[in-house]
Amino acid sequence: MTDPSDNPTPPAPPPSGPSPEALAQRRALVNAKFGPGAWERSQPRPHRCNGHLEDFIVALTTWPMQDVPSTFRIFWSCMRSEPGNEPPRDYKTPVPYGSQAGQKRGMWFGDDEPNDMSWMEKK
Repeated sequence: MTDPSDNPTPPAPPPSGPSPEALAQRRALVNAKFGPGAWERSQPRPHRCNGHLEDFIVALTTWPMQDVPSTFRIFWSCMRSEPGNEPPRDYKTPVPYGSQAGQKRGMWFGDDEPNDMSWMEKK
């Protein structure tokens, strides 16, 4: 039987939490591992399939939900692909259901006059 004291203890993980001591220890660990200034240079980056996930969520929250299967299929193929071989994003955000974006009221009645109520002014 082996004595448990023969096994070296693994190094303790860097402390977590917002305390200044914990941040200083994590900063020292990152700078020691990746070189001086690595803590300042590091920036969080979105996942490589983040755009495909956004397309899926937009399709999921837009009525009618006819684009949900195709956007999920593209998102799932992106997750299973190798880095650098992601499928292209070709999803276009649909016009929200029931809105007439940019249309003038006059177009409903066959003329192109905007609804500015100028015909009601007294002359």
